[in-house]
Amino acid sequence: MGTLLLAMVTMAPPVDVETRTLREGEESGSGSYLLFQRIATRSGFTLWSKGIYPGGNVGYGETEYTLHGMPVRSAQEGFWNDRWNVFTTHYKSKGAIQSINGVVTTSHLPAKEFQNPTVLWFWKTHPRIGSVVTVKFLAQNTLDIFQIRFTYEGDEKVKLVGREVVLHRVREVPLSSHEGVYTIWWYDDKGMGVKRYHKTTKQEYSNELLSWR
Repeated sequence: MGTLLLAMVTMAPPVDVETRTLREGEESGSGSYLLFQRIATRSGFTLWSKGIYPGGNVGYGETEYTLHGMPVRSAQEGFWNDRWNVFTTHYKSKGAIQSINGVVTTSHLPAKEFQNPTVLWFWKTHPRIGSVVTVKFLAQNTLDIFQIRFTYEGDEKVKLVGREVVLHRVREVPLSSHEGVYTIWWYDDKGMGVKRYHKTTKQEYSNELLSWR
């Protein structure tokens, strides 16, 4: 029994976990908090997020990927529109099965149509400055498909939580939104977002790393 247990432990795939926490707003804690985690094994990885917002609202998100950036499953939960919402999607080779608060529908686009190479940037792959990729997404709360254009704009030396680091700047532009709406993410060498700027037609939002761990 002891030999068998040792063999099982030896064969278990290694797990690599990266975690980052970002804060929006003043240092008094009046703003929102965004928690991100990537759990990677030999067979794939999962991106997990949690948002804590003023007023006590909380939202969760999770997407499983293959090692090539193809989605396997995604889930999202949170309190919006005066109710608790639960969205899940299972991506298959012949289509995606989507549940929106218990209502199940099917999209006939295969999982490969939603492959996202940018989730591998800076930790598995190293794109050239100026690289542009457009990715399709299946919306979680509606039956719509939308696209985002990702552009790796370059590297930038930034002072963040008392440490000067070189970060990779990526601009995200939703192609179906109004002109001028975009998001800029700054990623560290582990491929984790540590700074974010989001602009809409009416407001601007900024998030930065809370602490180095």
